[in-house]
Amino acid sequence: MADVYIRNMGFLTGEAESIKELSAAGLISGDSGYLEAESYRQACISKICGAEFIKQSITIPAQTEALIYCTTFPGDGCISCDGDAKKTEEKLLYAAEDYLKSNGREDVSYVGITQQGCTGLISTADLAYMKIRLGRNKNVFCVCDDVLPQGSLRDIRVGKMLLSDTVSYMELTSEPSKFIVLNLLEKSVIGKSFFQIAACTEMLLKDLCSGYCSINELENLIFPNHWRGIWSSFVQHNHLDCHYEESTIEELAHGLSADIPSNILMYEKNGRFTGGRKQAVISYGYGGHLRAMLFEAV
Repeated sequence: MADVYIRNMGFLTGEAESIKELSAAGLISGDSGYLEAESYRQACISKICGAEFIKQSITIPAQTEALIYCTTFPGDGCISCDGDAKKTEEKLLYAAEDYLKSNGREDVSYVGITQQGCTGLISTADLAYMKIRLGRNKNVFCVCDDVLPQGSLRDIRVGKMLLSDTVSYMELTSEPSKFIVLNLLEKSVIGKSFFQIAACTEMLLKDLCSGYCSINELENLIFPNHWRGIWSSFVQHNHLDCHYEESTIEELAHGLSADIPSNILMYEKNGRFTGGRKQAVISYGYGGHLRAMLFEAV
């Protein structure tokens, strides 16, 4: 089977607005003190829907053979509500198809997925990884639309989160590049209590690293931009000897799928990756998804 590499990744955001500005605009449900206690400072707001954001901002790489397109809020850009309400055909708008047409790439096949939430980019990468490993494609482009519907509240009080509008992407290839993907795994956590999530994360990491390294041999463990205290307790409880503290939370807030490329790129910029050392990235998404990726810098 072919090895799989990450050739490129990135993310784009809407315009940054402070917590004070979000509160004044009625985009936060009440007192915002709990958000500042979680290290949030601002969120990014897009003035256009995610499908248009992607079309205007992200060009499909020339070598792409397949596209995997993930939409967190499928009603915003995947189904058109304009026109005669009785005409089904007028309601159908496939964002991935439209994206390919706008790039003049009718030669590229695509898969559209949803219900992944914050794990969207790893979910698309998982599918791309399998397609490349099986020899079905050599180059797969993954893109995620995590732009909330206009006017949505930006905070989730129970989950202590502040959400940003983002689109993110990752290009996977069989051609040697800067990161080699070693493994991707998933687990479902239907109960969603913090205890269940922590226990499931521990099992996920052990399975992810099995055959490659022990958990304590990880150089970095990269978490999403939420529950910083929970993840810190998780690392300490499991006596893990890895770097995990850095995060783009103050600039990006919780960018859903974009947390992954934003934090990986920050770690790379800060010189945190040693060639040959194993790196793990974890993502949890509402809907009960836990996903993880093991990789190393080449």
